[in-house]
Amino acid sequence: MSEHGAALFDRAAALRLAFDRAFAEPYPPDPPARTELLEIALGSAPYALRLDELARVVADPPVVTMPEPVAALAGIVALSGAILPVYDLAVLLGRPRQAKPRWLAVAAARPAAFAFTNLQGRRRLAAADIVPQAGEAAAGLVRELAGGAAIPRPIVHLPSVLDAVARLAAAAPPPPKER
Repeated sequence: MSEHGAALFDRAAALRLAFDRAFAEPYPPDPPARTELLEIALGSAPYALRLDELARVVADPPVVTMPEPVAALAGIVALSGAILPVYDLAVLLGRPRQAKPRWLAVAAARPAAFAFTNLQGRRRLAAADIVPQAGEAAAGLVRELAGGAAIPRPIVHLPSVLDAVARLAAAAPPPPKER
């Protein structure tokens, strides 16, 4: 066998051995858990929404205003053949009503959409960068704080917001009866 053939034979043997060893070694540990956030602003206040709680985000949808049995109700919108109530997220969080919110975040859990002013980006955080929110943050609608950046952002807990909207709607007076 030539010198070149021997080198090729040795290289093939080393590759076979490495291939076989790969099956004998334990799996590498899972990467650390990550959370995907949508960074938004309500007026000038920074907030975040968890992407796994959203079905989609829509820009400039035609929202039809309605009489307001619930103060946070901004109107209704038709998306993909469904009519959804649209709530002003700022009002739900105890902030002033937004003049003309540009964006809608559609909840994944229930048919509802939440209007907000500015979409600022998307961020992936390690679990260690999310800490519990201290104090009475927006009546329990904000439970965590996204750190690890120049601007810490309160994370809106969308299931709690949906529950708060359901309570507000149940407490609203019924519409007047037509004669």
